[in-house]
Amino acid sequence: SLFDFAAKEGTVLAANADGDTSVGAGTRLPLDDLLIAPALRQGKVHMVEDTRNLPTPPPVVQALQSEGIRAFMSVPLVVQGTLIGALYLGAGRPGAFPAESVDIVSEVADQLAVAIEQARLHTATERAAREARSLYEIAQNLTTSLDPAEVLHLISVKTTELLGTPHAQVTLWDEATQTLQIAASYGTEAEKVKD
Repeated sequence: SLFDFAAKEGTVLAANADGDTSVGAGTRLPLDDLLIAPALRQGKVHMVEDTRNLPTPPPVVQALQSEGIRAFMSVPLVVQGTLIGALYLGAGRPGAFPAESVDIVSEVADQLAVAIEQARLHTATERAAREARSLYEIAQNLTTSLDPAEVLHLISVKTTELLGTPHAQVTLWDEATQTLQIAASYGTEAEKVKD
């Protein structure tokens, strides 16, 4: 799971279970449900030897108990000293994780954290390149086109591409009527707002 501390939620990136699971890939969970123990925040492994010994298990743990999970291990995913998520392992019997497994799983978690960070950086780099290309196209059009409507239309098109929105519009202040007027629009609602 990856953690978003600002949104106070975690997202399950991948899940592998012997049968069906209610906590599959893409599941979003409140951070409080993920049992982020102080040890995990300090970059240490957190073990629950028997989920039945938890005084008040959160809903996600209750769901996993109903799927037969009796023990679990939370291994921190840390990048440059920052906790970004955790690798969770569950087992169907109490005390299923021997001490030597902690070192092995910790090494896997370290490599996983690096891979996740590299994927994030790659995605950010691709997005920055798309943004730069779009801004370049707008700037180029500004210097070559004498038609303001064409430039404003391009701005609305590039805005939908950059922000991933279905619709964008550019409004301009009309001094004579003291109102905002739609100067350009693009996307799913473009025809509706022209009326």
